[in-house]
Amino acid sequence: MRVLNYINYHQGGITRYTAEVLKVMPAQVEMHVICPPGTSFDANDPSIHPCLVETSDIGFFSNRLRLLWSQYKNPSQMLRQIKNIRPDIIHFGNVNHLTYSYWRRFLKSFSIPFFVTVHDVRRDKCMVNSWWENRQLMSIYRDAAGLFVHSVAQQIDLAQYSGIPLSKITIVPHGPYAYPLNSSPLDIRDKLGIPNNVQVGLFFGSVRDDKGLGELISVVASLPNDHLIVAGRCTSKRHKTISHYRELARKLEAHKRIHFVESFIPEDRVADYFRAADWCGLVYRSSFTSQSGVLCSAVHFKTPLLVASSPTLVETVKQYQIGVAATDSSIEALTFAMHQLRAATKKAQQFGFDKFDKESTWQRNANITCLAYLNAINDK
Repeated sequence: MRVLNYINYHQGGITRYTAEVLKVMPAQVEMHVICPPGTSFDANDPSIHPCLVETSDIGFFSNRLRLLWSQYKNPSQMLRQIKNIRPDIIHFGNVNHLTYSYWRRFLKSFSIPFFVTVHDVRRDKCMVNSWWENRQLMSIYRDAAGLFVHSVAQQIDLAQYSGIPLSKITIVPHGPYAYPLNSSPLDIRDKLGIPNNVQVGLFFGSVRDDKGLGELISVVASLPNDHLIVAGRCTSKRHKTISHYRELARKLEAHKRIHFVESFIPEDRVADYFRAADWCGLVYRSSFTSQSGVLCSAVHFKTPLLVASSPTLVETVKQYQIGVAATDSSIEALTFAMHQLRAATKKAQQFGFDKFDKESTWQRNANITCLAYLNAINDK
């Protein structure tokens, strides 16, 4: 069985997710990847085809044009590669939905079943026209042989959004990410001037409006001895900048306890930040429907989680008992949940990290995915 994987980004969570699944795919599955140049995949591997245009959507005019151009160019490249590779299955890690009405008919002419891993059911912000984009996304979901999601909440949301049966949507686990350890670990608390006898939270990863950083800062500001490390940066001009959150911390007179590390954190330094934290805040809003790579990183380091309205994150935290879920994203609800989490960590409460590690494996993901491939081929 030969599978063509389509990845439209050269880095980020979707690319890493795909790489982890491919590592453990059964040997009888011949995997090919088409992607932009500069990915973490081995460029010398003949099964890697770096032929796509990178879509770096950070808001500048030239990159905006490149993003729009890629919506046409990359599907065209994919169609050429299908002729060369002749796959039995096509698997989209993400899709160029804007131009689907153009490349849909060419894809259908090959009569090859395709799957989509739906990390986000719908786009948070439209590129051109939300009505058109929603229509294209729903067409893709309906045409696919199968769809993969990471939670029951996503499964239900996707079925209601696209009008397809639940039986067409398969839940696969999102495994934990492992990180290399630097031979010279850093004491992040000492580096940032944080006392060892205080509670420290961690906000980790890219900063976006739907991740609730403002609410998290407000909660920590209301707790006079607590500190928060914000380790990450804003990667899109469409979202509030770090300067906005710095100003918020100043207004709340908490700027000495909110520590911003506005840079990319190398993989061998990720452990330093999680080890400095007593808990990790993922108070993402309800519009954030996908699974979080940061959650999986926190599980790897056994760092308890504070979550709020994001349905997938709330479901995961409750299912595995790996933290506390607030009833909503209000400051009052988050503060109450924060007190619950602090009490749990002080009592050395047993969290369900081991259960998560046992059940949410990349190997289980690959096995479920491979079975879906075989069923689609047999149903042709």
